Amino acid sequence: LWIPIRLIEKVTHDCISPHPNCHPSRMMFDPYRFVCLQFLLHSILAAAEHREPLTTQQQQHVVIPNYHSDSFTLRPELTFHGVGALSGGGATARLLIDYPEPQRSEILDTLFTPSFAASLHILKVEIGGDSQSTDGTESSHMHSEDDLDCTRGYEWWLLREAKRRNPNIITYGLPWAFPGWVKGDDSQGNNPFSRPDLTTKYIVEWLRCARETHGVDIDLIGLWNECGNPGQGENEYTKLLRRTLDQEGFANTKIVAKDNDVSVCQEMANDSEYSDAIHAIGLHYPTDYPVGNYDECHVLEKPFWSSEESSSYADNNGAACWARLVSSHFVLAGITSNIMWNLVGAYTHGTNWYNSAIFGADQPWSGYYERGDAAPVVWATAHYTQFTEPGWTYLPVRKGSGELAAGGFYNALISPNKRDFTLIITNISRDHAECTRPRLPGFDTDRVQLHVHLPKSARGKPLHQWRSNFERDDGQYFDYLGPASVDSNGLFIVMVEVGDVWTVSTVDTAQKGTFDTPVPKSNTQFPLPYQDNFEDYRDSREAKYFTDQIGTFEVHSETIGRRGSLSSTTNHFMRQMTPVLPVGWMGNGANARGPVSIIGTSEMNDISLSAKFRIPSKESFGNDGVSGCIGGRANMYFTEGVVLCVQPLGEKWTLSYGGPLNGGGYPDGAVISSGNAPVDVGLDKWQTLNLTVSGEEASGSLNGHTLFTSIVIRDGRSGFGCIGTSHWIPIEFDEFSISSAAARNLPQLAMPSFHDGQLIGATPCARNGVADPSQSFDARYNWQLYHKPSGLCVEAGSTSEASSVRLATCKEDAQEQKFRNRYTNIRNWPVELTLGGWNVLDNVLKLVGYKNGIVASTPGGEDEDWNEWVLFPNTGQLRNTYDENRTLSYPYCLAVLTDESDAVDE
Repeated sequence: LWIPIRLIEKVTHDCISPHPNCHPSRMMFDPYRFVCLQFLLHSILAAAEHREPLTTQQQQHVVIPNYHSDSFTLRPELTFHGVGALSGGGATARLLIDYPEPQRSEILDTLFTPSFAASLHILKVEIGGDSQSTDGTESSHMHSEDDLDCTRGYEWWLLREAKRRNPNIITYGLPWAFPGWVKGDDSQGNNPFSRPDLTTKYIVEWLRCARETHGVDIDLIGLWNECGNPGQGENEYTKLLRRTLDQEGFANTKIVAKDNDVSVCQEMANDSEYSDAIHAIGLHYPTDYPVGNYDECHVLEKPFWSSEESSSYADNNGAACWARLVSSHFVLAGITSNIMWNLVGAYTHGTNWYNSAIFGADQPWSGYYERGDAAPVVWATAHYTQFTEPGWTYLPVRKGSGELAAGGFYNALISPNKRDFTLIITNISRDHAECTRPRLPGFDTDRVQLHVHLPKSARGKPLHQWRSNFERDDGQYFDYLGPASVDSNGLFIVMVEVGDVWTVSTVDTAQKGTFDTPVPKSNTQFPLPYQDNFEDYRDSREAKYFTDQIGTFEVHSETIGRRGSLSSTTNHFMRQMTPVLPVGWMGNGANARGPVSIIGTSEMNDISLSAKFRIPSKESFGNDGVSGCIGGRANMYFTEGVVLCVQPLGEKWTLSYGGPLNGGGYPDGAVISSGNAPVDVGLDKWQTLNLTVSGEEASGSLNGHTLFTSIVIRDGRSGFGCIGTSHWIPIEFDEFSISSAAARNLPQLAMPSFHDGQLIGATPCARNGVADPSQSFDARYNWQLYHKPSGLCVEAGSTSEASSVRLATCKEDAQEQKFRNRYTNIRNWPVELTLGGWNVLDNVLKLVGYKNGIVASTPGGEDEDWNEWVLFPNTGQLRNTYDENRTLSYPYCLAVLTDESDAVDE
């Protein structure tokens, strides 16, 4: 019996050593340890199938059964249902529609054109619900029960564009949130199923808009993203929705339940009518361990899918994660469809889960997007999508599909007519296989020589070979290697290296698609000055570059003067459209502040903003707290930043940290200053509001009259510009502008000289999106901290004891340069950077910092001022804070110190 000894060493260490999150009170049962032990047992049993001793080159034989035989049946549970991606959850594709041509069409071609690039089989979109749903709010087609507009938002546009490129693409709609009216009289509740008749009406109207206005039939519909249970009436709603779909001409639109966890399987087993209404089971982020975890789902004999998956950053690690899980999900869990969150990273850094997507496209002002080898997840996807179609059939585990002896997986699929055959092989190491969630137990991989034996009936067509490697610096993506060499006995051999993904297929239409046009030069700074009077939009559209975070803001118009007369004019403006508290995704915590829409980038410090606002005169708005607001340095939730609000009733102004609470008022300690307006304000007339934040000072005016000058403010964060309000009111904004107020901005310095051995420390972060060459780093997929201007890497002086860190020549296998981290999270909140993490070294050292500018690699936990870092990708800054940290004051960044600074006492 051959057992991979190194695998057992690592897995048992993870299983038996106390888990970092394990408190003594929970020692009786630690789920993480239980999963590890289950995986260890599974690995030993799997290893028993292989009799050959492990050498530097593990050999393994795979025999493909004679699938042309009359005795070989295509079993329904083996039907492949496709690979896709998700736009939404929420506003993740927001900036895509703002891209200029031809870049916008190129992005769409990359995603949807068959046999070209990502070539997706499935497009899943959010049904906008007027509520914050991860990276923003998507506008509903029905803000109220008597309101219907089939042109709002961009998801229908995206569906149309996908269908235009691939008429066979599968379409899927899912709500994250719902407008408040679907609750009926339950105005403060958060249950969309309390009035199932209203919610059903709402969903059917969305389907009708898609069909009748946009020419898109929706194939699949979900219930409520990651929410809902039988106690809320979800089962009864599902049954009513199924009956109504059949009655209203949508019998072909199938229900997927329930875009959540495995509990849905037990709920279906307990309610046969509920189960009958459901076409497929869709889980989010299902784990493959322990194997056999989904028996209660498979017994229901429904298609079994991962309907949201990955959430991982769009680099080599994200590609490796995605390739691994699509392959392992079938072999270990019987999952036959996988949908990535999210489709395209067309949302700005500073919102959640930056660029956890197939590729990034967040610079519509420059036209830059990630293309070709800068988009490795595209090619990991292509290994599946360009060689299969929904309706193909997996060959069973151990009869064409299975696990590699030295780690990894392989999937074999055949076309419905049995004329085409595809074999996909993935061999991703533990160091790169982990997605954002769920966590993986430890395991090892090794190179393997795979001997594939084809039956006679499958030898008539050439087998085309395509290969990628996502774990090497010189790794190539989606390289065509020509036809496989198949001998007279039907044998061909594939040498699979660690990090490899191979596709061997009779399908001969694949290509590594590209475009004749060059990719525009990247410009990560928002183009200041910027202004918009909103005159170039049609009604119900979103204004360019704005991203709604709480509430929804749309462009609308009014006629000034007598309609139809020669002197009449039309004025366009932005209006907040969410009238009442929505049904929020995962509760309504994200709607705690007033409605807000942001613009710009998360690196802006010093800006001036100006906007006109108007609050209409209605009795329901008649309280002193109703405000119009503008702000700078804001975060996405309106809880931070410097915000100026004016209350027309009461004629008061307030300068605060963060915006007003939803319903008026401010948290304790948030108000910086306040006073009475020097001019008449009132309702139903335009007011012009100005705010400048620069360094530690703020100034503001109303209608040209000064409200305050040089008020002292904190200077601990950067952030977005914003417009907002305090209530669910139809406030209107016009004549918006934003410009630089950078009194202390770093100049665009000439490139300094950098060299091997130069000391690394920490200096105050450059302001306003300026990329200081000394602070410009990238957290690479192979765990190196790469200094972009010099091409050198950060290196610790030791892997066993505390040391300084310096620039050094990048070396692929140097453990002194491997600062392991949560590679997706590091762009979204502070995380540890560790040498020796994941049991690679006996001692784990952390990269820590001190306020005196020293940075070192130490065991941590002693006297350091910080031991976590967050990457701001636009500037390459590795900061010690993400949001404001009053203890640390102004953020410090990892920096290459000048020669004169080397006098710092190490």
